Amino acid sequence: NRDNEYIDLIISDINMPNMDGVELLSHIRKIDINIPFIFTTAYTNTDFLISSIQDGVTDYFVKPVDAKAIIQKVQKTCEIMQKKDEAIHYQNEAQKYLDIINKVAIVSIFDLRGNFTYVNDFFIEVSQYEEKELLGENFQMISHPDMSKEIFKKQWKTLQDGNVWKGKLKHISKNGSAFYTNTTIIPMDFNEEKVPTKYISVRFLTTK
Repeated sequence: NRDNEYIDLIISDINMPNMDGVELLSHIRKIDINIPFIFTTAYTNTDFLISSIQDGVTDYFVKPVDAKAIIQKVQKTCEIMQKKDEAIHYQNEAQKYLDIINKVAIVSIFDLRGNFTYVNDFFIEVSQYEEKELLGENFQMISHPDMSKEIFKKQWKTLQDGNVWKGKLKHISKNGSAFYTNTTIIPMDFNEEKVPTKYISVRFLTTK
């Protein structure tokens, strides 16, 4: 890419005066491994096919070339590349949102036994526990003693039934100080029996 120029696709013959098509493809792949590359050739040489496949040729046409067929192939290839670009864009956007959430939300994942398998940095910061002190422990370990046991029974029943649980909770940090959250816990990764095998908890700090 130079001066905002963008190449969508390359079509090349095999036989060229200074560099054959396979060599050109090899050089192109050192610069861009994703750009679609289509060959036109008068031969169906096995060695050529193997070399071009190894270097990532998108497709090839044997001469005489059907203009309609190659135009359709170009259109289809460009549509596929556009969808890939869009997918990468959405993945990047999603990662940005996750990065933001990790800075402002207390995020954790626990398994079907209720034991932590993941805690984010903000969780560690607020709870004042180290990661190794949390992983493998029950997710209710930061629940404040003031909280009614009945709340957690209903919470766990809701989650095991595969439903999202939302509510306000009071927690206790490692040094004994209390903090409050608006909490959403979402069941994930349902097995064949439609039972969730893990849960993701997203908590936002709030006032009492």
